[in-house]
Amino acid sequence: MDLRQYLEEQLSKDFQLLKALEDRRRSEDDPRRKLKLNDDIEEIKKQICARQVEINSLGITSSIILPSSELPTEEFGIQRVTDNVSLVKNKLMPVQPNQGIKIFFSYAHEDEKLRNNLEKHLALLQRQGVITGWYDHKIGAGREWQNEIDQHLNRSQIILLLISANFIASDYCWDVEVKRAMERHKAQEARVIPVILDSVDWQSAPFGKLQPLPKGGKPVKKWGNRNDAFLNVAEGIRIVTKELTENL
Repeated sequence: MDLRQYLEEQLSKDFQLLKALEDRRRSEDDPRRKLKLNDDIEEIKKQICARQVEINSLGITSSIILPSSELPTEEFGIQRVTDNVSLVKNKLMPVQPNQGIKIFFSYAHEDEKLRNNLEKHLALLQRQGVITGWYDHKIGAGREWQNEIDQHLNRSQIILLLISANFIASDYCWDVEVKRAMERHKAQEARVIPVILDSVDWQSAPFGKLQPLPKGGKPVKKWGNRNDAFLNVAEGIRIVTKELTENL
């Protein structure tokens, strides 16, 4: 599937989701749920807006157009399509002011301790406002977990795949998160980075040709000192964030 087909397909899916959310909002009586739906609708409109700008930048005429009256306004952190050229300077999702580059952790729950250790080594990047990390345990009570994961997976500029036997054996990690991550990577919407936690056959996977961390693809568990391994990963991520920021 080429970039044009991909963008058109994703735009169509975005509109279907927008319609479904608006239908739910019309029938929702609970004020809190209605407020949450309003936020979700604004986010999907932003995504539609960004896709339309990207399609226009490629010289593609889309048959699906969101009326200008329905586009998000500047108060929601985005300009009209005609003015929003900066969004497509490259194809990565835009970095919002004061939020840093969004990082999505894709991991098997059996590897949660290793994920936690990695996050600690990324703490300085977070304190400096360079990144904001997200993983599924941040889903609040009462939230729809599938919707929350999808939204963050679709908005993040960096997607970390924490590779282990547990990860590859996980149907959800493989069939949902890896699939969507690689779609966004191929469309240059996000940077996917495999982080090799343990010895496992990963080179023939869809992400097998991507540059891994730690350097050289040496598994974290094979390092004499795991702190050194995670430091190497953190340094690699800092380099990537610098590249992405300079290209915006």
